[in-house]
Amino acid sequence: MKALIISDDDTVIDATVKTLAGLGYDSIVYRWLLKALDNVEEIAPALIVISECDYPRHWKTFVAHVKSTTDTPPTVILFTQEQLSEEERKKAAALGIQGFYSGTDAAQLEELMRAVRAEQSPAVRPAAAEKTIFAVARATLPELISGVIFTHPHTGAFITGTATAVDGTTVTVTPDLPAAVEDIAVGDAIAEVSYSAGRTVQYCRATVRANDAGTVALQILEPD
Repeated sequence: MKALIISDDDTVIDATVKTLAGLGYDSIVYRWLLKALDNVEEIAPALIVISECDYPRHWKTFVAHVKSTTDTPPTVILFTQEQLSEEERKKAAALGIQGFYSGTDAAQLEELMRAVRAEQSPAVRPAAAEKTIFAVARATLPELISGVIFTHPHTGAFITGTATAVDGTTVTVTPDLPAAVEDIAVGDAIAEVSYSAGRTVQYCRATVRANDAGTVALQILEPD
């Protein structure tokens, strides 16, 4: 099995490579996130470990790209600061991050091993829990949706938020930063949407049905 490690910290890299080797992974290391992005499809890793500390602005973009462009998304584990903010944890959950660790001592490396083993276990990660695309014509959305991330229709920036209502194939989202949606209009096409439903993350596109008082209603569509 192949693991992709993206970090610029020698201590983190060395400890992570050794830990994953004990779990049967051959690791490929990149220090430059954009280079890793260029090669991730060719590498086709089963597991990705990415450092939020080294790439605080870009790790979300990287994970969203990988999750939305692979038929079988890899397990992704985040190396984090000791106190990751609640906002960042919500974003990580919406992106389908499957585990966290925040150091290279024995306790934190055990957290890494626990997260990897949980994802390897069929009892925890059934085959049915894969990426699902919902089409307006043939499916309605699940009622229990948590975090939502979608791209701004004009700038491509990622917008995070919380699902506050679901009606058929329409989800109403309250963005974490209301100002981020002020210039989004009804009818705008959203190229990428991902949201959490239980232990899975779904990927789709959408059309804006309403933008009112800091909430945005997205009608979920199947991909082009």
